[in-house]
Amino acid sequence: MPPSRTFFLPVAHWLRELDGKLLLALIARERGYRPIIGYVKAVNNRCPVYPSGIYLAHSARRRGKLFDRMEQYGHKSVVLDEESLVRPTNDIFLMKHERDALDKISLLLTWGDDDAEFWTQTNRFESKRIVATGNPRNDMLRSELRAFHQPEMDVIRSRFGEYVLLNTNFFTVNHPENDTFSLASWVTEQHIGDQKERLLNHRRRLLERYLASVPKIAQAIAPVRLIIRPHPSESHRPWLDVTAASPNASVVFEGSVVPWMMGARALIHNNCTSAVECAAIGTTVLTYRPVQSDVFDNPLPNRLGIECFSEDELITSLRNVLSNGARGLTEAQSRLLNHHVSGISGKLSCERIVDAFDQLSCAEGFRPDPSRLEMLKRHASQFWHEKSKQLVAAASGGNKREEAKLRQKFPEVSTRYLDERIRRFQGSLDRFHDLKSRRIANSLFAIE
Repeated sequence: MPPSRTFFLPVAHWLRELDGKLLLALIARERGYRPIIGYVKAVNNRCPVYPSGIYLAHSARRRGKLFDRMEQYGHKSVVLDEESLVRPTNDIFLMKHERDALDKISLLLTWGDDDAEFWTQTNRFESKRIVATGNPRNDMLRSELRAFHQPEMDVIRSRFGEYVLLNTNFFTVNHPENDTFSLASWVTEQHIGDQKERLLNHRRRLLERYLASVPKIAQAIAPVRLIIRPHPSESHRPWLDVTAASPNASVVFEGSVVPWMMGARALIHNNCTSAVECAAIGTTVLTYRPVQSDVFDNPLPNRLGIECFSEDELITSLRNVLSNGARGLTEAQSRLLNHHVSGISGKLSCERIVDAFDQLSCAEGFRPDPSRLEMLKRHASQFWHEKSKQLVAAASGGNKREEAKLRQKFPEVSTRYLDERIRRFQGSLDRFHDLKSRRIANSLFAIE
């Protein structure tokens, strides 16, 4: 067992990440780490006042100053990028990173071998410090955790009966703030050329075709329901508008997406990570591609399903699935999935991640824990830092906006809620029986 180390698990989107990272926190606690889990800003604010440990970031984009702070306080930064599995293009993905983005990183964890090979080929990071662990989200898809999701699946089925799920991925062109395509400071017009506008035009055309197809899809599968689940960063308004006249279509964004995928008769998508997740679960994937691009269509999610290039093809395939049941992956699709995603079988991704932390703890020295006087100074400094930010935000009216964003990305979560999730893990995996959560601050918890 390594020396006891603090382990920071910031959660950017609770619906997408919380369950997987809670499982990771439980496994890390079993191994002797001290996990701190919560909303990303709450975790970041408290990092200075804890002894040295490991900080798990959900990306390296625009986080240079954060990693500098982690190093200043004796923490090791590790990155597992939430968005690197399905990249728009490799070039555009790299353009979102500053050239020194990985300079302060101790480990780079990846979804699978393809992700690891991509980073190795960039020569931006030592290959020996790149580890294909898989993502905690992978673990939540496994058959041994199906019982974990059963209560939500039962509620969904009682509300909607049989349904087809349409997961959308158009946040770059369907976003309330209309500015989600930010690139690194070194990127010039010469670097990006017309790639950005070509990509956005491609996504706009796809969005238009999807919106136009929704009423026809709903009518074709009735009385089976069509459930549309927008991307966490998308505006719901266009989807609400096109479903208004379809009694068997609903726009729903509630809870983790996993029980929705497990209970669906089929998934419709385009370039969406949920296709990879459904392929791992065993839910039939239908890839609707009314507009194609050799450059911007990612082969991984699109090839893991039945590819449909017109409304007629999609509706025919949907009816076949509803009549004949789920269609398994072909041998080629299984190879593709396993090359891109680690942890689908065998050791859990969370176990692999903690294995990597153990190696890091042995290979790299951590600073000694700070003295009581140093910790007191840190507490005082952090207190006044947070107070000053609150005063500035209050003067500009930003507190209410920040609170609204917080509630959307990480709503009020209690120890009662987390402990109920922990009990589900205990029942599904027969472990963690002596662990529970403790609230440290608003949206911040320890596992003890």
